[in-house]
Amino acid sequence: MGLLLLLTSTEPLSVVIGGTDYTDDVQANAFSLTECANRGEVGTGGFDVKDLTSALSIPALKAVTFTEPRAIANTRTFTGFTHERTTAYIPDADLAARSWAVETTDLNILAQDYVLADADSADRGVETDYARIVWLLTTVFGTTGVIGSGVVPNSNTVTMEATDYRGVPGGAARVLGECSEAAGKLWFIYDYGSGRKLYYDVATGTSLSSTSYISDVPGDPDGSTVWPPVGNVTVKRSPDRIYSKIHLRYNGGTVTVSDGAVATAYRAREASVQDMSIDNSTLAAAKANTLLTGAAAELSEIDGLNIIVPAANVNDIRQGQRVQIKLARHGISSYTYFRVIRRTVAPLGTTHYAVALGLASDVLASANGGRGADDVPQNRSNANDDGATVIIDRGGITVTDGAITVTNAGAVVIIDGTSNMFKVGATGTLEATAAAPGWSQTDTSVTLTGLGTLSEPPLHMSVIRDSGNTARLIGIRDLAGAGVQYVAPSSGGSPTNPAIITARDGRMFSTINGSNYGVITCSARNASATFDCVMTGRYHALLEASI
Repeated sequence: MGLLLLLTSTEPLSVVIGGTDYTDDVQANAFSLTECANRGEVGTGGFDVKDLTSALSIPALKAVTFTEPRAIANTRTFTGFTHERTTAYIPDADLAARSWAVETTDLNILAQDYVLADADSADRGVETDYARIVWLLTTVFGTTGVIGSGVVPNSNTVTMEATDYRGVPGGAARVLGECSEAAGKLWFIYDYGSGRKLYYDVATGTSLSSTSYISDVPGDPDGSTVWPPVGNVTVKRSPDRIYSKIHLRYNGGTVTVSDGAVATAYRAREASVQDMSIDNSTLAAAKANTLLTGAAAELSEIDGLNIIVPAANVNDIRQGQRVQIKLARHGISSYTYFRVIRRTVAPLGTTHYAVALGLASDVLASANGGRGADDVPQNRSNANDDGATVIIDRGGITVTDGAITVTNAGAVVIIDGTSNMFKVGATGTLEATAAAPGWSQTDTSVTLTGLGTLSEPPLHMSVIRDSGNTARLIGIRDLAGAGVQYVAPSSGGSPTNPAIITARDGRMFSTINGSNYGVITCSARNASATFDCVMTGRYHALLEASI
């Protein structure tokens, strides 16, 4: 805000910032304060401070309250926090003087301030939206944020999927957003003078009702409870959120819900949305139906509804309250409840306030958040939107009905669900001993029933060694004590042909038995007259596996 007037405030309005009274420093006619009640929307406003000696220091991110003692209903006019502060010279004033323009945010900013962790039990199982919100108020959001339960009824509940909120961006705002979207509810944080509280309920609920009325019908306004709108009032009736069919893709498939009555009343119109945190069709259908409910009718919003009230009535209509309005020229011919989703308060002189209201007939989750058809959220994991899904979570990367393609320097590696590789189906050790003296062979086998029946012997990788050899030989055969000898090519001939002669050797091999089970055998053979042949091996039976 810009500096408006430089004068000493004689108003009874009280301003406290971070526990310090700034009443005498805030300019009486230089503030405009906004509070919202619209699913996490943060209201921003501001006020001006005169600093005649340049000695003041306005802190950032500190609680700020404006209290109007003349108000009848309750005296708290605004509760929020300081944000950006800008200092400037005051023209035609003492050289030591300066002004502060202080930006404010409302209490909804608190939903973004905290990260949920293990200590908050933030890894949530399946539970109702009500149970999840009750839990949220026990976390750092409720304890450090000092936020209590205002309007949080155990009604109109839905089941929420298991979700791990530990360390996720958004913190409480994400929890509140997911729950309100699934259940079709409104949420906001407010303080009407008795502490910070959470509203989490359907927007059409009867809680937080104002006793005031607004009417443009001559003769209705009475200067105490019925107020006339000032200036031009616009009513926007938007069909952007209307859909007759919703396709919701989830981690497991797609569910489709439809409403023929909507198609008849308007035209057939479909939307596709995605929520990969849902892993079963029941929860997916519940969310799709909630979105369909929110897509069944137009949203009526009233902008620019301004009223002028005495200081005594400045707090008679608050953000988040529902108020009855009658705007005959806009077709609202009888008093109808609208929810105040935004309120801005600014002083008019020393005795009155201008109160600007934003109102909505309802605040529901919709397939596109109330936006246009071209703005419907798309599946960001698949640019061609061909039905494949990609899930990245603590379990790894899961691709359903799709492929992972890696391109590197012109080469393409495709993992498409039909390519086969190998996995270790069984592993273990075997030992066979062929005793001296003389020629002997001993086989030790294991039957791998866990591999199921096979048509061919299992492929295997094995290592084997002679017990007298400390090195493990990479292979499936060990020739121990081998040497080159010369033998005769025929009986009685001269020994001129070289041959490898071994005293001991071992091998690992695979077969299938009569039941078509895989068998791995460790075989030891011994020709030594002195030493036993002890062969030890490890096998890895391999199976084809698609990836």
